[in-house]
Amino acid sequence: MQSSNHKTARVVSGVCLDGKPLLLVEDTWSADSEESPLESYRTWVADSGAEIRTRTSPVSSDSALSLGQRVADALSGTIMERLVMGGASREATVEAIRWVNAAQVRDEAACLTIDGEPRRGLSISVDGTGARGAIAGETLVLMISQAQLASLTLGPFEQRSTLGSETGK
Repeated sequence: MQSSNHKTARVVSGVCLDGKPLLLVEDTWSADSEESPLESYRTWVADSGAEIRTRTSPVSSDSALSLGQRVADALSGTIMERLVMGGASREATVEAIRWVNAAQVRDEAACLTIDGEPRRGLSISVDGTGARGAIAGETLVLMISQAQLASLTLGPFEQRSTLGSETGK
């Protein structure tokens, strides 16, 4: 059974970096189980090559309690993926995950800018990659990137765009 508040949750529908919109290059929807909320995983790319990943899901009763863990897990997953794709050894990957686990999650008054409004949230960074998380109404929002802070825009959660759908592909 999926979260009942999915109708009021929203999804990242736009990302701007230095005032310029980024291009959506990946749009994936996933749920860990039938009981877990549906999550949106999106990857955005700037002309400069900077990549920003966003993840949104409806707020569940444990979202606020686990926000710090979700932010740290998002960073761990991103760093692990980057190291594995780069051919790093198992030892190097384990050491990098230890760095993430030892890093402090910080509470920030202006952690993410969502719909033009700074939001309080949690952040963590290791080795130039950072993860930020905040709750905006009924939506839990995560942003993972090596770039500086971007501005996120949220749209309807039902918006499940398929790349190329505008051109009929």
